[in-house]
Amino acid sequence: MRLSVVTPAAEPGITVDDAKRHLRVEHTEDDTYIAGLIEAAFVWIDAPDGWLGRAVREQGFEARFAGFCQRLGGYRVPWLSLPLLPVSAVTSVIYLDDRGNEQPLAPADYRFADTELRPAPGKSWPVTLDGPDTVRVRFTAGYADIPAPIRQAVLLLVGQWYVAREAVGKSDQAELPFAVSNLLSPYRVWTV
Repeated sequence: MRLSVVTPAAEPGITVDDAKRHLRVEHTEDDTYIAGLIEAAFVWIDAPDGWLGRAVREQGFEARFAGFCQRLGGYRVPWLSLPLLPVSAVTSVIYLDDRGNEQPLAPADYRFADTELRPAPGKSWPVTLDGPDTVRVRFTAGYADIPAPIRQAVLLLVGQWYVAREAVGKSDQAELPFAVSNLLSPYRVWTV
């Protein structure tokens, strides 16, 4: 399975004004710098490669699979697990038929719950061409309203980076700050 961002987050998630209130900054000279810190904090925690292992800001993704079944724990299962939470919508499913032609799968032919895409009741998956990337699922993942603990963790990171502008600092700054990790940990997707 391969995952890529199709539509980056349109909203910053936290505004420069939000961060300035947190930092108690009233001037405008650092606005661009603060905006960069906000984006850096989200890139660090947000999907697909972020520390949380989930989408924070709403974004469009495409997951590519080798057919409609996948291996989980040594077994082939007849569903596809989308790799990010929270998923708000599946926008399209396209597959390569046994002749190599792209075919859209009608929404009535599948159902989606949590992160699993399964055939609709009474339906079965169509036959696909054998090989990688034969099924492409486009979906939207992320929060419409970012949870308060994640927002606070981003503001704490922005505050730390705003004050400590050097790459190397005290030894206690080498790891994720305790408060930030505590705020984010309940939202982290732990994989085996």
